[in-house]
Amino acid sequence: MRPAPSAPIRDGIEPGVRAESPVDVKCAVVEGLRYLTVQDILYINTQVAKTPQRFRALKLEEASFGQYGYGKSVDVERQAAGLLAGILRLRPFESANEATALVSCAAFLLLNGRRLDVDDAKAANWVLGVSNDAKAAGDKFAKAAQPAEETASHGFGIEEAIREALAAFPGSIRELAEATQGRAPAQASWE
Repeated sequence: MRPAPSAPIRDGIEPGVRAESPVDVKCAVVEGLRYLTVQDILYINTQVAKTPQRFRALKLEEASFGQYGYGKSVDVERQAAGLLAGILRLRPFESANEATALVSCAAFLLLNGRRLDVDDAKAANWVLGVSNDAKAAGDKFAKAAQPAEETASHGFGIEEAIREALAAFPGSIRELAEATQGRAPAQASWE
């Protein structure tokens, strides 16, 4: 009999086993909720920016922590708001942080049975209007996140959730990515 792994197995891939790509691992699962990994967020940024961007690894890791709740993680909307606020506040990528935040939050919600119910034509302004304060942003998310009917029947894997999020907001993604292209955070050190 094989000993139990020290870390949880994520969708059939044991800790220490490398996936071929970030989307091969469906997502990290902790206490029933499903989370994006740092690699998933890197993949999202590459998709919205259309080219790999330099990034600050520690800032990216810290931004990804916004999706986790304290104690029992059950407030999906607040946790999505925390992820959005973290990416917007810390600006871990050289460009396309706003577009990355939008897609990351939309994918996180889909992974957890919710859908961001914001029209593509208004999503860019909605993201820019969301405060960098996760608590205040949580109120906006509570109004904008609706149950996703399709997730009740089969659930989304990370690749499907990212694809859905990208497809839901193409105009806003383009607008946010173009508006911030090359706008590096103040005092950024990319080395």
